[in-house]
Amino acid sequence: MTSPPWHEFCNARSVASVHSASPIHSGRSVLVVHDQEPLRLAVVRTLQARGFRARTVSSSREALESARQERPDVILMDMDPPGLDSWESARRIKADPVTRNILVVALSEHAEVDVRNQAMRVGCDAFEVKPLDIDHLVESVRALLPA
Repeated sequence: MTSPPWHEFCNARSVASVHSASPIHSGRSVLVVHDQEPLRLAVVRTLQARGFRARTVSSSREALESARQERPDVILMDMDPPGLDSWESARRIKADPVTRNILVVALSEHAEVDVRNQAMRVGCDAFEVKPLDIDHLVESVRALLPA
């Protein structure tokens, strides 16, 4: 099975504006967790163009390891990747004294209130619905970070 094209994850307007924006948080680090490479790359390129240090992993298990080793400022976590359950990974990140201050943003195709509430119950700091508006996502990340 092939991956869906990037535009199914991100709207074209937001991807087109990647290079027109000025850097906003130089040096802040973001870990993008998603099993679909097109989305990971689109989000990472946007974040890097805006001055963030960004890297990707494809599973929530890798996210747990990276959170402990690298301690990014923010984790953008797809709540449905393969492997260890993403909900449990987010809960573990927020429960661990070493990683609890990392901001976690849940990414989901499901906009239902119960899904948003579940994200907050496991400790996520924000919730974004796919397809992602990358400009809005970056602004959300920026708003979460202390000045």
